[in-house]
Amino acid sequence: MGVNYPEAGVMGNGAELIHESHPDLPMMSTENASYFSTRGIYQDDGDKCECSNFGSMYSMVLPGKRKPGDPGVGGTAHPEKVMEYLKSHHYMSGVFVWTGFDYYGEPSPFGWPGISSQFGICDLGGLPKDYYYYYQANWTKKPMIHIMPHWNKKGLEINNDKTKVRVFSNAEEIELFINGRSQGRKEVKNYQVNWDVVYESGKLTAKAYIENKVVAIDEQITSGKPTKIKIINRYHGKKNTIFELQAIDDDRNLVPTANNSISLECEYGQIIGLTNGDPSDVSSYSLSEIRLFSGKAIVIVEHKEHTSPKLQLKIK
Repeated sequence: MGVNYPEAGVMGNGAELIHESHPDLPMMSTENASYFSTRGIYQDDGDKCECSNFGSMYSMVLPGKRKPGDPGVGGTAHPEKVMEYLKSHHYMSGVFVWTGFDYYGEPSPFGWPGISSQFGICDLGGLPKDYYYYYQANWTKKPMIHIMPHWNKKGLEINNDKTKVRVFSNAEEIELFINGRSQGRKEVKNYQVNWDVVYESGKLTAKAYIENKVVAIDEQITSGKPTKIKIINRYHGKKNTIFELQAIDDDRNLVPTANNSISLECEYGQIIGLTNGDPSDVSSYSLSEIRLFSGKAIVIVEHKEHTSPKLQLKIK
């Protein structure tokens, strides 16, 4: 038997009651989480239809910005609640997280100019959001680490000079550094560690430890202005290739706040799709121009078999 959102407070304890009445009935969660997040965003902004990856204060149940604990704040349930429920209810055979990707339509938690859902583990173009790595920490044994947020002051929520830092990992302990200075080592609980630190531009580094040995490192670097576009071949098939565009500065660091418009042409192929993951991008349909969102965009090219397409770009 499939049940939806048994972990969510707004749904009550129906699944538990069913199990009590039918203890031998096989059960699983067929829809879970619906957690609001916008790739690369760390502040709620209702005007831009953007939700913080630390957890939005917007709700589908109640209008406007809410306070912690209100029904539906941040989505139907946070990923941590989904995994906690699964692990504490052993008769549930698994979960289907809603959803793998954002999708056009069903804009939530905002209406127009919102044009897409924000439930995805990845954005509209398949680019991972931060909580992608929380699930990865739960579901993989290979040592991994992911640090958030980006480290450009613009775009961060800073209160009394302090900002949040969250690290996802499947290691035992995490040590945080700002410009090489340790902010302390903490035990990993529920696959994450959290800090409130004084913001200082430069380099934010996290090191993961198992048995007191460093097994993984991740970092965020304060960037300058975007000067170039890095092209990454994410998939090359017989007749289709997917490219990721990244804005980088003179030191080749990702510029996570870049929103430049890019004009594109393609040799040895035809552009058939563009997206930037912006949940409120209502610009005119185009296959020759895309605006970066949180420093990135996706290009899909169709081509003949045994052909390697090449993109020609210009920053506007």
